[in-house]
Amino acid sequence: MIKKFIPLFIAIAFLLIVHQMAFDFTMTYRKVSDSFFIVGLTMFFLGIIFTTNAVDIFKGIGYTTKRLFTKQEVEKTFYEYIQNKEGKPDTIGIGVLIVGISFILISLFVGNVLG
Repeated sequence: MIKKFIPLFIAIAFLLIVHQMAFDFTMTYRKVSDSFFIVGLTMFFLGIIFTTNAVDIFKGIGYTTKRLFTKQEVEKTFYEYIQNKEGKPDTIGIGVLIVGISFILISLFVGNVLG
């Protein structure tokens, strides 16, 4: 259950870091809206990448790294490596996408309605 909220916790931590670094915790509607938008846009694009399985591009890098730097028995071919990875579904992409869209909507609300 708590696993579903991990993207939200990460986004809130990222929001606090961005707000501190960019605006020194100055609380105006405009600055809060900007912080939400920056984090929301980042999370949105990461969610799209995770949801569409565009991270499969990096499987070759992972295979090469494992092959070069580990002493363990690694799959003999890249095809076997991909077949073993196929069985592990990645469901975090939808959560990241929803958090990103929510933060963008919050940003628009804070910036246009309250600000």
